[in-house]
Amino acid sequence: MKRVIYALLISALSLVAQESKSAKTELIEKKLKLVSEKQQKHDAHIKKLSVHLKAQDASIEKQVKEIVNLISKFKDSNDSGTRIIRHKEQAIHGLSKSIKHYSDLRKKMNQELVYAKRYPAEDIQNIKDWLDTKIELRVAQITKITKSLGSYKEHHNWYRSSQNIQNAKRADKDRARLAKDMEKGIESLTEKVKKLEKELDNVNSKISMADIAAEITALCKKIDLLESSVKEIKYGDHSKTKQMSRTAASGLDKDLRSMIRDVHSEAQTFNKGLESTIRLLAARKVYNEEIDKLEAQLKILKEDKK
Repeated sequence: MKRVIYALLISALSLVAQESKSAKTELIEKKLKLVSEKQQKHDAHIKKLSVHLKAQDASIEKQVKEIVNLISKFKDSNDSGTRIIRHKEQAIHGLSKSIKHYSDLRKKMNQELVYAKRYPAEDIQNIKDWLDTKIELRVAQITKITKSLGSYKEHHNWYRSSQNIQNAKRADKDRARLAKDMEKGIESLTEKVKKLEKELDNVNSKISMADIAAEITALCKKIDLLESSVKEIKYGDHSKTKQMSRTAASGLDKDLRSMIRDVHSEAQTFNKGLESTIRLLAARKVYNEEIDKLEAQLKILKEDKK
């Protein structure tokens, strides 16, 4: 009799355990569905913002390209004074500031990838690749404008006005300064490569070997670009440019001021949108981790049923 009661008790407990597991499975499945739906809505929102940012970025790049191409076509005459060269210097300064902005943001993304890890690694890498493309583009644009400055020898040989000679001397100083800045950039990047190469030998490194190798490749590409740009600035054939009269330069000055205001305003809006989108990526990682956790729990429960 005792054996029968014991068997019935075991059977009852087994049924209760199965029902408990079924209830737990059902609860996790409901939670998984809920989190997945939230993730899908969140991703849809990020995608919508990304599409808008890409369109805005394309608009900004189109305007920047127009400004760079326009000021690279012309140079000052004795009548125009320094209107054109001032715009070239201002454009170079603005492009240099954007390189610093991109570099600073890229540094933050690297720190996130290695230490904070608040964002999905794939998203961070995509942002880094985009920033690298931007930096390369800005360096090329600076090089193009610098080459259009002309040279002192060119002005000294062909033009006798003191204004042209002064502008040419000013252009030579600008060119020398930019070449020096780029050479400093090469030195800084080279030091970073050396540090990363040492990190490859560190068995306790917090950075994966793949990430270190990818970063070294990216830095070496920038070094090659800067070395090529320095050679173009120092020794390359300077682009032929047309002199502008005072009236034409005044008109161009007015047009450029308007174009620069527009692109500056749009760039500020874009940067705010980019920062907001990056912050949203943190929530995406939280959703991904929660889904992975729930799926792992379901897998264990289903294996126990077998």
